[in-house]
Amino acid sequence: MESTFIELIVFFINKISYFGLYILMCLESTALPLPSELILPFSGWVLVKDSSIVQITILTIIASLGSVSGSLIEYYIAKTLGRAFFIKYGKYILFDENDLNKTESFFNLVECVTTKGNDIKLSETFGNKIPNDGDLRILT
Repeated sequence: MESTFIELIVFFINKISYFGLYILMCLESTALPLPSELILPFSGWVLVKDSSIVQITILTIIASLGSVSGSLIEYYIAKTLGRAFFIKYGKYILFDENDLNKTESFFNLVECVTTKGNDIKLSETFGNKIPNDGDLRILT
């Protein structure tokens, strides 16, 4: 299975270069099983030809933008669809109401290390799957 991931990553990056890296990193930061531990080394191997600091910097920026973009996309999908959608259809992705309740109780427990208002909550770093109203305000 690992060789399939490696072949997919190398194919994607060879065919669509830096945009392929961006897409793979977007997918990595969602729930898909594409670990960045496989994406980034092979991206560096394929895209960085002569250890140029400029190429390494471009690779780092694109990988970071892809990861953040994927997280934001996932956050806004969860924010738009809401709790009822995940309770109703979560069983198809092995996520039931009990899992949702456990996640919410965990974040209520660690809320003391978070901030409110327009600041980004520290706990959002660890779980941006099911946002509550008023939790994370980005670009609003």
